[in-house]
Amino acid sequence: MDLIKEFIKRQDSNKIKVGIVGDIILDEYHQVIVERISPEFPIEILKSQSDAPYKICFGGASNVANLASAFNVGCTLFGYADEKSTSVLSSAKFKSQTIKVNSIPRKKRFYSNGFPLVRWDVEETIQNNTTDNDLLNLIQNYIKIEKPDIIILSDYGKGVFSSPYLAQNIISLCNDLNILTLVDPKADPMYMWRGCTVFKVNQKEFDYFCKKQDTYPEELINILGCKYLIVTNAEHDIDLYDSQHNKKQISYKHGKAKSVVGAGDCMASILGIAYAHKFNIEECITIAGLGSSVYVEKEWNEPITPFDLLNFVDPIASKLVTAEWLSTQNLNLILANGVFDLIGTHHLDLLKFAKSKNDKLVVAVNSDESVKVLKGESRPILPLAERMQILASLEFVDFVVSFNEETPYETIRKIQPDMLIKGSDYENKNIAGREFVKEVILFPFQEGKSTTNIIEKIKCLKS
Repeated sequence: MDLIKEFIKRQDSNKIKVGIVGDIILDEYHQVIVERISPEFPIEILKSQSDAPYKICFGGASNVANLASAFNVGCTLFGYADEKSTSVLSSAKFKSQTIKVNSIPRKKRFYSNGFPLVRWDVEETIQNNTTDNDLLNLIQNYIKIEKPDIIILSDYGKGVFSSPYLAQNIISLCNDLNILTLVDPKADPMYMWRGCTVFKVNQKEFDYFCKKQDTYPEELINILGCKYLIVTNAEHDIDLYDSQHNKKQISYKHGKAKSVVGAGDCMASILGIAYAHKFNIEECITIAGLGSSVYVEKEWNEPITPFDLLNFVDPIASKLVTAEWLSTQNLNLILANGVFDLIGTHHLDLLKFAKSKNDKLVVAVNSDESVKVLKGESRPILPLAERMQILASLEFVDFVVSFNEETPYETIRKIQPDMLIKGSDYENKNIAGREFVKEVILFPFQEGKSTTNIIEKIKCLKS
């Protein structure tokens, strides 16, 4: 919990630069219906109204870049791109510098009712030795001018690293300039990765490299000449080897996987970001492991955010945010505000109604000082921290913020939610902050239901 908070704090306060080099792949998702078996052969018939994918996502190195761009990172991707991928990259949140080729790999993924049926890989391995120099020149100029904090080499064996000298030149230049390098490899020969800072493989790749080099696992790090060797293995602990042949297993909280598509990309992306933020390697692995666990609970290559990380380790704490933070998020918000002292069913009904009207519900809560101004010195009954905790524990509340003024005008101005929710008793009244929202929704006022009435009943019982 504290580690994730510190990670979020560092990435909020320091925008690092990450360069990503590797194979750009597009994941194309197709929705089909399976109703019968073919009369010609005992195979399923996939039926759809169109042969166009309903969703196109970044894959390979472009997925690593897309995942990094969800954090406070200046990210630049380098690789080969064709006409279609260039068009998709034009709308990305990250920068890209690419060399044009005729085609890049596509993974066509066919789903029926959310269940994966088949994957069709459309690719021809890119053998572009004549363009390697052009790509290397782009990368070298970027490294010399931008001086990134880390370079991630994301190899999918699709052609970018078909020539070993590309990787070796990048790693050599980075070492000369004290820039970190992280390798997520597929290709041989292994010497192309020699001298990198961190070498990350999955268990299958690790076993292959050990067998190919005819060496013990602990000795592999000598051949690589790297500082750290990291071996991932699905839902098991991660093995860490250092240059002194020390081995350590790093444990982290695992999530329930919906889709493991791109899990390795997520691990590489967050691992690189954490390392660039100067966490020690064990902390980096823990952060990246948690990030991957959050990622596999999502679908369709959806990037995770710092909020998702915090929500994974402490769902309630993750909801307690600031108006300043919310103002930087691209979310569809509806905002409700109030004292929320001694929460009753009238509060719950309003908040449930609000949640049904938009994607994310923000509850703005009066500070203790502002409650005293509005309600008198005897209020609030519960202090602000407790009121916010109670609200954050409600599953239909997404975020809770506090404000110190009599009205949430400044909070609404900062957040600028799409909608405001107010009780119907506010009809024809001046609503603070309404000029900053698209719509004000009125909730039917429930006569006789209020915190004040609850307090009066308690007073009567005591007397």
